[in-house]
Amino acid sequence: MRGRWRYLLAILLLTFAGRAAAADDIIYAVPNGDWRLMLQRFEPQAIAGPDGRPVAGPVMGLREALAQAHPGVTIQLLPGVYTPDTPTGGILFPRDGAPDFPITLRGLGSATVIDGRTEASKIVSTIFGADEQGSLQVPDFLRGVHCLSLDRKQWIVVENLTFLRCADAAVYTIDSQYITLRQSTIIGGLYGFFAKGTRSHHLLIEDNVWIQDPSQAMWSRYHWCEYKYGRLKAQAGALFASLDIPGGVIVRRNKVHNVFNGVRMDVSGQMRVRSDMQGKLNTNVEVYDNEFSFTRDNVLEPEYDATNWWFFNNRIRNAHAWFSFDGLYGGRWYLYDNVGWFDDKPSRECAVNGECKKWQEKSPTLCADLHDGGRVFKFRPDGRYAPGPLYIFNNSWYLRASLIKDGRLGYIGHWDNAIAFCRPEDYPDGLCEGSKPFFNGFLWDSDNYAFNHDLSNHPDFPAGLRAQGYRVNGISVPPSQPLFFDAAHGDLSLVAGSPGRRAGCIIDEDERGLLECRDPQPPATGPDIGAPEASVPGPAVDFIFYDGGLYPEPPRIVRADLPRPESTAAEAGTRLRIVFSIPIRLTASDLRVNFDYGDAAPSTTSDACRSSGRTLTCPVSALLPTAPLRRVLLPDVIVGPTGLPATTWGSVSDAIALMR
Repeated sequence: MRGRWRYLLAILLLTFAGRAAAADDIIYAVPNGDWRLMLQRFEPQAIAGPDGRPVAGPVMGLREALAQAHPGVTIQLLPGVYTPDTPTGGILFPRDGAPDFPITLRGLGSATVIDGRTEASKIVSTIFGADEQGSLQVPDFLRGVHCLSLDRKQWIVVENLTFLRCADAAVYTIDSQYITLRQSTIIGGLYGFFAKGTRSHHLLIEDNVWIQDPSQAMWSRYHWCEYKYGRLKAQAGALFASLDIPGGVIVRRNKVHNVFNGVRMDVSGQMRVRSDMQGKLNTNVEVYDNEFSFTRDNVLEPEYDATNWWFFNNRIRNAHAWFSFDGLYGGRWYLYDNVGWFDDKPSRECAVNGECKKWQEKSPTLCADLHDGGRVFKFRPDGRYAPGPLYIFNNSWYLRASLIKDGRLGYIGHWDNAIAFCRPEDYPDGLCEGSKPFFNGFLWDSDNYAFNHDLSNHPDFPAGLRAQGYRVNGISVPPSQPLFFDAAHGDLSLVAGSPGRRAGCIIDEDERGLLECRDPQPPATGPDIGAPEASVPGPAVDFIFYDGGLYPEPPRIVRADLPRPESTAAEAGTRLRIVFSIPIRLTASDLRVNFDYGDAAPSTTSDACRSSGRTLTCPVSALLPTAPLRRVLLPDVIVGPTGLPATTWGSVSDAIALMR
């Protein structure tokens, strides 16, 4: 009889929850089996929500909430520790969201913890050992835990959660699309987000903090080989990693600290032997506005195939090898507006405590090198290498290693970069170990390359490099002359009076995404060499979608220039300008946008908009108020070449909304 009543009560609660969700699009959830589910039977209003007040509807276990959710619903987790449904399967998502109406799983930051520490993992940890934080030290994907699992799901948002001890991945997806992980903290584990499958695309990882190794042992205490080949191999992970996915990945505004890799995307052996798949996997990757610090291996590491990768406006502090373009098919790589510097080097503690020596003696061929010298770019010295193009422009680097250590490439355009090398006399502790070659064995496949308008204090730049046969042009300063204001502490703005001021070329992008470095026509001057400083606009280049044939791309907003307040069309530049990832067309003859200021000021409407290629331009003749702009409302009449409607997913601006 008691079991029957429990069953009837569960049916009533689920029915009531479904009605509440339809009414206000929110479901409150607690860990399965939480004491609050029992309390709710007797005193429903006693359970407090995020604001401290009684929740508006019933509370249910997370598993039931996920089963009840429908497009547009938010599952609001209440404080607690949530654990996977199975030892390795993770918390499962059974439902899909809909285009621009996702199902959202929202936490309360540190008050809502997804903990991968299951009873089974405790046993494995006892057998194989664990670090100070309890992260499993077993090979990846053998006995690890996926904290959240999405199998063939779409339009899901996970936000404002804390993930602990997810030994394999905090979020693990298979053949899923339009998945977002945002504003979460991930500590320990192998991957922050792992994606798999040839139907996986449109994945967004933004505003997260990922600390893979809170002990910082990965950087200083152990040899690199311990993570590549040894007992700590389970920790050779990345914030974002994937296997056999077409692409469509955005990684932005994340803080990534004490990790092995930043972004790593691979292709399986069975896909590598399929010539029809070349150029179709690992495409369309955007990595921007991130902070990478103490990266033991690579900040960016595509494997086997990579096409149309954009890495810009990132800050890199202390990375061993920054960009690994080693043995790749593909091309179209863009790296610009980044800064990178050092104030430490890896394996310093290891070299003293004897841990490094163990690997040097055990494997002298692979591990005699401490792997502490580093380089900025790594290419393949022979065999397979990408034809390019690789565009590197408007970056500022402060280095203790060579720019390019070895390897070869097809076309490279290297423009407007400021590159400073350290001096050993400034580092009595040996952190700067002597002058490194600018290029250390690097070769071009042909004379189809360009090194122009760069600035460097390297003693061989540019005259010595030209004597070695390299066609390199740029501005040289003495090694004793600083390029940057305070490079050792990450301020890579050019010093006052630098010869790099207004000495760069202008970077132009055509409709295919190809770039060129154009000298300004006198009396005009060019931009500053190096990464743009605060409030200075960078090069006018925008992401453009590459169609590998495996998934469609809706028009997606990749640039948004909003009009200035208190301006009219009589002033230059008074207009809204939006650039999309693909060409657009309008299904209405008179498109106008609405500028919404909420209660602060009346809304304003633009003049008629016009489209050209990927760009929508809307002039504004009305006087705009000084109040903060709340939203820009676009009529839903923008489509791509195949009729796919525009989306705000992954937009560069939260202020722009589609009226649907």
